[in-house]
Amino acid sequence: MEENNAITLYKYRAINDWSLDTLRTGRMWFSLPNKLNDTFEFSVPVYIRLTPKEVVEHFAKRFNPEYFAPVLLEAMMEHGRGDSFPATDEYLLEFFNSTSAENRALVFISLIHFYQEKGLTIDDIVETLALDSNAELFERIETDLRNAYNRNLEAGEYFGVLSLSARNDDPLMWAHYGDSCKGMCIGITFDIDKLVESDLIPLWVDYREELPVLCPDEFFERERAATLNMIKIFYATKHLCWKHEAELRLVSRIGDVALEIPGKITEVILGEKASDTDLKRVFAVIKEQSDTQFRRMMREPGTWNYRAFRYQF
Repeated sequence: MEENNAITLYKYRAINDWSLDTLRTGRMWFSLPNKLNDTFEFSVPVYIRLTPKEVVEHFAKRFNPEYFAPVLLEAMMEHGRGDSFPATDEYLLEFFNSTSAENRALVFISLIHFYQEKGLTIDDIVETLALDSNAELFERIETDLRNAYNRNLEAGEYFGVLSLSARNDDPLMWAHYGDSCKGMCIGITFDIDKLVESDLIPLWVDYREELPVLCPDEFFERERAATLNMIKIFYATKHLCWKHEAELRLVSRIGDVALEIPGKITEVILGEKASDTDLKRVFAVIKEQSDTQFRRMMREPGTWNYRAFRYQF
């Protein structure tokens, strides 16, 4: 539910001591990605598809020679086991084939900048480096890009995730997350501006039939829009079969911890099969909160739909 500059999102829970504590304190559990129920979470096998020309363009734009030249020089002297090395094509090729992926990338980038200074175009450089015909070299360069992606992806292993939904009436979520309709659905209303300004990253999940394709230019770009797009691809992309969840997730810097959320609990909806005992437990907690609505989810007669009715004692 969205109104003016506020939005209400929902969390389906079983009724237990932990969820009742959420009603009392407004703190919610941010799970680690590996504890979520979708095995693809935070590990989407993003594809990197590049032509040889796109590879050259990418590395030409990405690095400044003032940064990588000293690093490469040191690596080449270390490889030569001395304070100098022979500046021959044979030595450069041997160094390229025997060194680390990071150093291979530096050699490749250096050659690109060298040829650009000589006036060669991107097409000329592709031809000179024989990237169209040298499958091994091209594969190594693509692999270096994928490894950089994986290193960034690993950083998300320790993030925290709170999954919320725009829906409070989905039968599947009541069955899966609402303790087979014996639990409850907690409605939290957020001021959108305050949510955006908080330490949490709000991400609407993007549901796709196909796996996303990674754009390296955006991946290595440090502009805010590009960074947010990469975060969304990494941490908020799911298969289309999950679309019914209408999920917004809040991502925190740490996970496996209860955190205070920048919103207010404004409604509690009990499942159709919640017991009288649990009903009384929940009501005992929220009865002092006069602005919290207390409702119960019931089936609408003659339909497959659920509808939340205000509960009358």
